[in-house]
Amino acid sequence: MALPPLGTDRSEWLDDRQLILRHGTSLRLMSQVTSYLNDTADFNEVDPTADWEKWTSRRPDMSLYFAAILDPTQREETSVRAVLRAVLDGVPQPRPPHHSRLIIDYVHTRPEDRGQGLASLLIDFVKGAAQAFGANTYVLATEDACVYWLNNGFVLETGEYIKARLAVFPDCHLLRRQGEAADLGSAEDLELVDEEGEGEGEGG
Repeated sequence: MALPPLGTDRSEWLDDRQLILRHGTSLRLMSQVTSYLNDTADFNEVDPTADWEKWTSRRPDMSLYFAAILDPTQREETSVRAVLRAVLDGVPQPRPPHHSRLIIDYVHTRPEDRGQGLASLLIDFVKGAAQAFGANTYVLATEDACVYWLNNGFVLETGEYIKARLAVFPDCHLLRRQGEAADLGSAEDLELVDEEGEGEGEGG
């Protein structure tokens, strides 16, 4: 299973569900997912530009990745049933000593479609994709969501360097997929924590 080239997307037909799984990094898919999220009560103020800048300002080799379950019988603006957003780090080629990484940022299912396993389908798909191209899988999870991930093969990340690089949101915990290759990260990423601390000081 290969990820589509950066800036593009690819569609997979889910024959058993008669649905489409579209994934990639294209502006089209980003816009479609963002429009869906803006119509939900949970994510009604999503700013894709700000999200993009938040990640790429940390390190230029990061990019946003999206996966969505679509119902082809519906109009495009109402076709989205579930979405997953992740961050690609060091894809397709990481800079030593880094590994390629896929960081799941959030998953959301349309309320009327919950209980059908669509979120699990997206998660399993991106985990398989990450494994196929040799990337380690991480998750940024809120306190409430941690139990779900801990029961599904993830453990809390304790590495200081990796947390400095990937733990972007103060209200989220960083978890890693159990059993994957060691990923120590780089000491240079500690400067990201220092920069954020200085920024908070200036803002106060």
